Amino acid sequence: MDKRIRAFYAIPPTDDIRWTLARNIENLQQYTWSEKARWVTPGNIHITLRFLGDITQDKLTVINNHVQDALSCFPAFNIQLGQTRLFPNRIKPRVIAIMIMYNEQLQRLADLMESCALAAGLIPAKYEFKGHITIGRCRSDFPDRIKLALPLRTAVSEMRVNKIALYKSELTPSGPNYTKLNELPMHTSAPLLFDQ
Repeated sequence: MDKRIRAFYAIPPTDDIRWTLARNIENLQQYTWSEKARWVTPGNIHITLRFLGDITQDKLTVINNHVQDALSCFPAFNIQLGQTRLFPNRIKPRVIAIMIMYNEQLQRLADLMESCALAAGLIPAKYEFKGHITIGRCRSDFPDRIKLALPLRTAVSEMRVNKIALYKSELTPSGPNYTKLNELPMHTSAPLLFDQ
C-alpha cells in the first residue's frame, strides 16, 4: 500500500511580511479572549491555495507535474494585506485571519491550482477559495460574536508573489507542523495574462 502524506500548496510569505504578522499576533495576544485561541508560530504562516488531503506519493508527483507546467507561464504579481477578521464569520469562527484584499491574479492562481488538482484525479475542493492568512485557531470555548475588524498595524502590507510551495502537514496535540517539501517558481518574465 502506498504511503500517504497530508499535503497542501501555499504561498510562503516574505520575511518582512512574516515579521509584520508576528508583531500583529503579539498585539492581539493582549486581548482578554486571546487565551481562547491557539496562535500560529511565525514559521508556520502561509496563504493556502489548495489543500490536497492525504495523498499518495504517486498522485502527488502527478499533480506536482501539472502545477510546474501551469506556473511556467503564470506571471508574478503583488497582493495587499487587509484587515484582521474572524473567519469565516464572527458567529461561528474557526480561525483569526489576516484577509487578502481581492486580487484577480490571486483568484486565477487559486483556480489554476484547483484545475491541476482535478486533472490529477482529486475531488473538487470542499470550500470556495477566499484569500486569507490564518494567524490563530479558535478553541471550542472561543467566545461568540466578538467584533474583530482591525486594520493591519504595519508600514508593510504589500507582498510580491513569485513562487508557491508544497507543504507536508503533520497533526500533533499542540497543533499542526508544516514541512516545506518543494518550492515552485513562477515565470517572472512571463507576460501578464490579464490586467493588473
